[in-house]
Amino acid sequence: MSTKNNLTEEKIKELGFELNKTYQHDQYTTHRYKKGCIEVEFTYEKNKIKCIDATIDEIIGLPVNTEELQQIDTILNQ
Repeated sequence: MSTKNNLTEEKIKELGFELNKTYQHDQYTTHRYKKGCIEVEFTYEKNKIKCIDATIDEIIGLPVNTEELQQIDTILNQ
């Protein structure tokens, strides 16, 4: 897994994510994007990216097979 993060707000928009909320907290500004059950937040301090966080909402009743579970495990638990 690469340690360099090349994810940008422009790329997330190209993937179909939509800006859901922008908010200030202390010296930070956060832009939250959402697509389905996935949220991605870009947090800036003085216009410099501080962190990028992804959250997956709870999904109730989603059928999953062994191959799909292995793919999810590989992505989330590397």
